Amino acid sequence: MSRAFLSSSSSGHTGDLRLFEPLNLTNYHALKPKMQQLLQSRGLWRVFDDTVLAFTTEKDKYLYACKQDEALGLIALNVADNLPFHISTATALKEVWEKFESLFGKINEFKLIQLDHELNSLSPSDFPSIEEFLSKFKEIRSQLKAGGRTKKDDECIYTILTKLKGPFSVFTSTFFSTMDALDTQFKMPSFEQFCERLSREQAKLISLDVMPTSNHALVASSPKKNWKNKPKQSYDKRVSSHNMVSNPSVDTSKPPNS
Repeated sequence: MSRAFLSSSSSGHTGDLRLFEPLNLTNYHALKPKMQQLLQSRGLWRVFDDTVLAFTTEKDKYLYACKQDEALGLIALNVADNLPFHISTATALKEVWEKFESLFGKINEFKLIQLDHELNSLSPSDFPSIEEFLSKFKEIRSQLKAGGRTKKDDECIYTILTKLKGPFSVFTSTFFSTMDALDTQFKMPSFEQFCERLSREQAKLISLDVMPTSNHALVASSPKKNWKNKPKQSYDKRVSSHNMVSNPSVDTSKPPNS
């Protein structure tokens, strides 16, 4: 164990300790990797496995225990209010990790059906950008994989292609046209390659003003006044009568300003 690691202190203020929504039963698989990244960013992930550590001094043992406490405290700050009692007796990060995995790691069949339905119901038009749509798609796919239901790359690609509408229809037709033209020589891209191509297609469409940016989309979706349907000014007979008496030259055969 490096003494530099043991003596180093995590950077950041208390406000930096809560980086995402609290970990709970429903979001465990989505937030688990983010929790690991949070620990890594603060130099605390290295205390996860202490089986290979060899401490030479009591000071090293003490510093390592402090690192464990810091990691445990960081996790406690980022879990739902009803979860800390599960880890209240834990003394090591690895113990907490294994406890959460035993509680939330398994996904039952009903949950898998829900996730499958949610994945198939996703639509790019419901997101401000294709990247956010793909991010949500990958998140649900990861949860399904954790539950033992793997979505192959080809299946995911075809699912997304059927959902691309509007400006992306050219991308879809080109994809299938190329597949038909090359026939057996066509090589299906990996899912990550497909996502990269789709992101580049969006950038191209934006540069050509074929589709708006997310900011423009928000402006376009804001309510506008419909001047064509603006109600006509009501005609007040009392005003007309007054004008007729005070100014005989006024033509009373039609309302004012008509």
